[in-house]
Amino acid sequence: MGGIDTGIIVAAIAAVGGVVVAWIKWRTDHEANSIAVLKVLVEEQGEQIDRLQERVDRLESELRGEKDYTASLRDHIYKQLPPPPPPHP
Repeated sequence: MGGIDTGIIVAAIAAVGGVVVAWIKWRTDHEANSIAVLKVLVEEQGEQIDRLQERVDRLESELRGEKDYTASLRDHIYKQLPPPPPPHP
């Protein structure tokens, strides 16, 4: 006989196939987990960006108010009006 038994060949092919299937499953699960983590990260960053944008908008509004008040104080001074200064908003 001298040849390799067919059962051994079938077993080897099945073993290699099992390893390949296990590797593909691990890889797919790993990628799915990575994608899920990235989605959560993007959502969290989006929420953080929204909060920062709200903060910037609020600060810009406050800065405009302070600039307007400063302009009214300067106007009061330039017109040499007596105290008290205009009330702070």
